[in-house]
This record gives sequence, C-alpha cells and structure tokens, in this order.
Amino acid sequence: MMIKRFLGKSVTEAMNMVKNELGENAVILHTKRIKSNNIFKFWEKEQVEILAAHEGKQQERPKQKSDHHKAVKQDFKSRIFEADDQVGVTKKDYNSIENEVSNIKDMVAEIKKTLSGSPAIGESGQIAAKTLKDEITASLRKKGFSQELIDKFIKSVSEKNEITVDNFKQLFREYLQSELSSEYEAFEFKNKINVFIGPTGVGKTTTLAKLASNCVLNESKKVGFLTLDTYRIAAVEQLKIYSEILNMPLEVAYNTSSIKESLENLSDSDIILVDTAGRSHRNKMHMKEIRRFLDSIPEKDIFLVISANYNIEDISDIVDEYNFIDDFNIIITKLDETSKQAVVMNVLHKYKRKISHITFGQNVPDDISGLVVSDFIEKVLKE
Repeated sequence: MMIKRFLGKSVTEAMNMVKNELGENAVILHTKRIKSNNIFKFWEKEQVEILAAHEGKQQERPKQKSDHHKAVKQDFKSRIFEADDQVGVTKKDYNSIENEVSNIKDMVAEIKKTLSGSPAIGESGQIAAKTLKDEITASLRKKGFSQELIDKFIKSVSEKNEITVDNFKQLFREYLQSELSSEYEAFEFKNKINVFIGPTGVGKTTTLAKLASNCVLNESKKVGFLTLDTYRIAAVEQLKIYSEILNMPLEVAYNTSSIKESLENLSDSDIILVDTAGRSHRNKMHMKEIRRFLDSIPEKDIFLVISANYNIEDISDIVDEYNFIDDFNIIITKLDETSKQAVVMNVLHKYKRKISHITFGQNVPDDISGLVVSDFIEKVLKE
C-alpha cells in the first residue's frame, strides 16, 4: 500500500493532485485544513491537506536479476550467522525476527481491510462540503451567532450558490443584510408615556437617564420621571439625582392605584419615562404584577431592556414570556461588556422586532445610540 500526503490551496486542487498521482481508486484517509491553531478565519488563507492511499502492485523486477537477488539474500543470512559470536544473534533469533515481520504484514493486511470501507475519490466532494459546513459553523459560533441563524443561512444560500472558503463571508454579509436590514430612522418617542420593563440588573434606570438627558439637552423637551421600582431604594435615589440635575419632575408610585395620580401630576411633560422594578421572567407572580402595572397605564409604548451578556437561549426565554404584549421595542444594553456582539443579530433574526437602542457604557448622557443595522453588520464581521 502506498500512502502519500498532498497539499493544495483548495480541496479541489488537492483532490486533483491525488487523482493525477494515485488514480481513481485512491482511498482518502483524512482531509483537513492547516495553517494555525484557529483553522478557519475569514481573512486568512489556508492549505488543504489530504492523506491518500493506493494499493498498487509492485513493479515486476527484471528476470535477469533474480539470481543476483537470491545470492545477496543468502549472503546476508550467512553474514548474520557468522557474526553470532560478535553480537549474540542466533538462527533462533533470526527466525524470531522473521516471525515479527510476518506479524507486521498481518497487521498491514488488517489495516487494508479496514480502509476498504473508507470513502474513495468519488465521495470526497460530499466530505469536503461537510467539513466546510462544520468550519463555517464553528467560526460563526465563536463570534456569537446562534445555531438557528447559522443553519438558516447555510440552507438558504446552499439552494442558490456553492459555498466556498473564498465566497462565504460575502454570502453571509448579503444574507444578513437581506434578512435584517431596514432603512435607518432616527428614533423619536411616538407616545407621551413610555414604559421600560425587563429583568433585574440590565440597566433600565441608567438607560432612562440617558434618554431623558438627550430629550432635555438636545431636543429641549420637558421630561418627567415616574418610577414603580420601590423595591430598591437606590433606584429611586438614582432617578432623584438625575431629575435634580436636569430640573425634571419625579413621581413615585407604590401601587397600581397611585399610578393614575402620578401620571396626572406629570401631565405638563412632553415625555414621561416610566421605570419599573426588575422582575424575573420565570416567576409567575412577578409577571402577573407586570401585567397589572401595564394594564393600569393608558396609551403607552413599551421597551423591553435586555443585557447583551445573556445568551440567545436566555433572551428567547425572556422575550417569549413578554409575548403577551402585542408590540414592544427592544433595547440591548452593556454591549461593552461582551465580546460576542452578534447577539444583536440573533435577536433581530429570531424576533423581527425593532431594536430601538443599544448601549455600550455607563456614561450619561453618552454611551447610547440608535441601531443602524447595516453598519452594525459590518462592525461584527470585522471583529
């Protein structure tokens, strides 16, 4: 059996080398890409290594040399036996060596038998395609893209194009742009009352302060704060500080019956921003409480605030629990705290809901912006 290693710039090139040198009946032992520890990056070129085998027949040696070879073999044995006194090798030892050689031959025969079930050249295209798919998946998963998004991309693109190492980044960009992009519209509050909900610790109160500062400083609007978060003294105190700095009124509602009165006290405001207590979406009692609060507030826009530190599975659980709300915007916070900013793409792809803002720091009124999807796609792909 002849085993040889081939290197090419692509699977096709390496396969052609195998076919040209070993023929159609060559057996592919393995196929892999080699360059660095990270076997697949958008911006790097790799080589494809193929280890192939061919069970070729030994060339028949010229007949006139057979006697000479026999003589050499006999002379070789004689010399071994003559050296017995010098190195301690006996005829028995020599026979043992021959037995070992025989055993090795048996092992080779067994390996050949095992390899007989290995894929031949004709199946190599399917193997290469599977390998490329696995590498694409691993690379995109490392960037934070969800398995669901990756699977849909591969299925969608494979029906129209052949995915290669060289073109898949562009195909992925085009897929994201077609699935997610919409013309950017500068954000503005459409309703007077705007309610912010979400789990605890996602940065709702800080986000409210950033939005309020922008309305007051950049749009010269009168803004009022209403907080329902009476569970945390720090939350009320935090909003109180911002309301004093921005010269804004602040109302605190301790139950649903006091919400109406608080809203009436803020009736002179152009915009009312309502802060709610962080609530676990897994706690049914907490979710019922959120429903009661929302039902007691008329004509409002709702913003679900989610941290970028959550994985897509946790985000899915949260969004699904809030699906009792017909319409809501999403704000994704703390993008500065994660290296996998593709979470934004995952949310857009799965839910088709508008992401009104993203935040990326604690600075007020800075570190918040609207989401320009096309720009964000480029940012994520260049990381």
